[in-house]
Amino acid sequence: MRLYTLDGKCNISGERIKSARAKAKLTQDQLAARLQVAGLQMGQMAISRIESGKRLVPDFELPIIAEDMSLSLDNDAHMETVVLLSRETNPLTVEVRMEVETGEVKEHPTYKGIQEYVQEKYSFKVHTAYIAEVKRMVGLNMHKAPNAVEQRKHEYHPCPPEKVEAIKDALRHFGLISE
Repeated sequence: MRLYTLDGKCNISGERIKSARAKAKLTQDQLAARLQVAGLQMGQMAISRIESGKRLVPDFELPIIAEDMSLSLDNDAHMETVVLLSRETNPLTVEVRMEVETGEVKEHPTYKGIQEYVQEKYSFKVHTAYIAEVKRMVGLNMHKAPNAVEQRKHEYHPCPPEKVEAIKDALRHFGLISE
């Protein structure tokens, strides 16, 4: 994520927060404790980084900080637009229109769905590794599995031909491959 800055600072509200905190005679620790009670998980270091402009202040944090510090968010020309929108009592309405085709829509099958189809039609089970092997065999895009291992602990046995055909049938049934 790219972080944009203005004059080298990640926020423009830090100086106002620091000024309001000093005016209320609160330490950074005291302000952090008050904000934690209000629902923000923030410590003294976060307050320090906000005040120095080194920390971004997300739009969901500003109204809570402003309310706690009795800051007015809607009279400063430099205040973030998202805060003004979040404080709006009559929020903007966005109208969205969509056209949906009325043709048949099939769900994208899961490995479990493929396994259930094969079990029901062919009366045998197929391992997910076999499904992945057949998907690669027919040229379907495969995502890198987060739990994939570099080296197998056990010898891998290729998918038997009858199971290859059953899995291909399931892939045709779900519309992932054509005849």
